[in-house]
Amino acid sequence: MTQNDTKNVSASRLRAVIDARGQSLRAFSDQTGIKYRSLQEYVAGNSMPGYEQLQKMSEAGVDIMYLLTGVYSSGIVKSLSPETATSQLLSSDKEVMDMLRERLIEIVDTTNAENVAAEGTSMPLKTLMFIFQYGMTCALEMVAKMEDNLIGLRQAGVSAKAVTDIIMDTVYKLILTKIEEGKL
Repeated sequence: MTQNDTKNVSASRLRAVIDARGQSLRAFSDQTGIKYRSLQEYVAGNSMPGYEQLQKMSEAGVDIMYLLTGVYSSGIVKSLSPETATSQLLSSDKEVMDMLRERLIEIVDTTNAENVAAEGTSMPLKTLMFIFQYGMTCALEMVAKMEDNLIGLRQAGVSAKAVTDIIMDTVYKLILTKIEEGKL
């Protein structure tokens, strides 16, 4: 698939998302804070939204994984074990979940920056999204497997950042291993 094909597919998905929300392009612009003219360019397939615009769309409830890849992010939850999907920590500790997501974004940014330094080019956005999806799946599975210990740490006063660091240090190593193996 060429870059133009990718732009056109993402453009049609973005248009479908906006239409499904019952919004005009102008209303979506107002809701997300993305310039109207930029949105026109995106839905016309003339350009692709950058990280900041994708973040704004995500904050407005747009499934960015679907927008970029055609795969709904709910597929992440469906692929998780029953223990993970019903994890008490995942459903009750918003601070840990927010920190996991932010740390994973940092990992994706770092991985891409390392690729730019080594190869002189950014990784394709779809690859970066798959790295994020793989990392989040690993993090959620780890939380489920270590849940009792992590809840105990939180109840003992250990910070959300420390709990996040425990999980994400391992996730980062798993991501690097998959990249080195050429599997991401």
